[in-house]
Amino acid sequence: MNAQSGDVALGFIARGPLSRGSLTRGLLALCATAALIACGGGSGGGSIGSASAPVSAKFVDKTLQAAKLAATRGQPVSPGDDKGVQPEKPGAAKYGLAINLGTLGGAFSLAYAVNANGDVVGTAALASGEEHAFLWRNGTMTDLGTLGGAGSVAYGINAASDVVGYSFTALGEQHAFLWHGGVMQDLGHLGGGNSIARGINDAGQITGTSAIASGELRAFVWENGTMTDLGTLGGSVSFGRAISNSGQVVGGAVNNFDLEYAFSYQGGVMSSLGTPPGGTFSEAAAVNGAGKIAGIMDGPGGQLRAFVFSSGAYTDLSSAFNGDYSEASGISGDGLVVGTRITQDGLAIGYYWDATGSPTSLNNRIPGSRSNQSLALGVNGDGDIVGGAQFENHGSEIHAFLLKRVR
Repeated sequence: MNAQSGDVALGFIARGPLSRGSLTRGLLALCATAALIACGGGSGGGSIGSASAPVSAKFVDKTLQAAKLAATRGQPVSPGDDKGVQPEKPGAAKYGLAINLGTLGGAFSLAYAVNANGDVVGTAALASGEEHAFLWRNGTMTDLGTLGGAGSVAYGINAASDVVGYSFTALGEQHAFLWHGGVMQDLGHLGGGNSIARGINDAGQITGTSAIASGELRAFVWENGTMTDLGTLGGSVSFGRAISNSGQVVGGAVNNFDLEYAFSYQGGVMSSLGTPPGGTFSEAAAVNGAGKIAGIMDGPGGQLRAFVFSSGAYTDLSSAFNGDYSEASGISGDGLVVGTRITQDGLAIGYYWDATGSPTSLNNRIPGSRSNQSLALGVNGDGDIVGGAQFENHGSEIHAFLLKRVR
């Protein structure tokens, strides 16, 4: 339950794949550390707020550098390189081969979430190049349309296959939506004209981020027609990233020292998760039913690293990555974490971390991706993984995939 080429403005705009350049688009989708990162160009403008976030802006700069390298080099990974195919370890989670979900007639798609029924949501290009939210079910990708504007993105889905995300409106604003029963409902905003929904639980509670009247950004919960501002950690900005079935919301919020920390919100209280010793930044991206949280934090030298937070402590998942950037974007019911690594030579590689504690590359599960790119962006409770990858016979195009766990 739990975003393209173009210039990046150092503020916050709803992160969404609505501009061109497939690899840069995919990397920004993954790596923008605040829930909403500025992306210029593409199908519409529509800023969400104007608050600054120096740490997130710095990470976007690094991400763009990696994207440019990867887009121009696309170099293969040598056999035996720890950035490529890795053998399965005893007791590791097992997977078949990824399913290419295709597109809506264009040359791009990304999947962000999958429910227990195997229904997948994300965004895909039409033949015109415009990108729309989709629902993929039993081999068929359905265009969910828009709120009247030129593009939409689906980020979350629950057990009932209710879908959330954001769409441009006819006025060029970005509004959070709920798609239910074939109808896309505009969820409105907190007074600032723009909003984005990121997650929905089985009770229909929705979390995301909205601009308020001042232009600052706030995490919200939407329930039964009402959008509630969750506040901050003492600063001016917060982002809602995911919501569990118990109603626990996680994301990132700025404190009174202008530092962004991961938060957990439950029972009307927002609690800071802080950072590991010496850290200055963290943001939660996902939470499971047991309250385990996955996301991104900084480390020595400013490298941004995937983490799991449980029982009051952070675990760094990136120790095997030799200083490369990484982000955790999802966590299953049994604690399997998915995320993506950006190598120093510009390759994006999806990974999962299972009970063995070691990262396993997805590239040996995606036909043709060993020498190309992959992004792991979401996982359901059972451990089925979704994201985007370059598949054989599709050149440099990134297509959404579904990778089913073998039980």
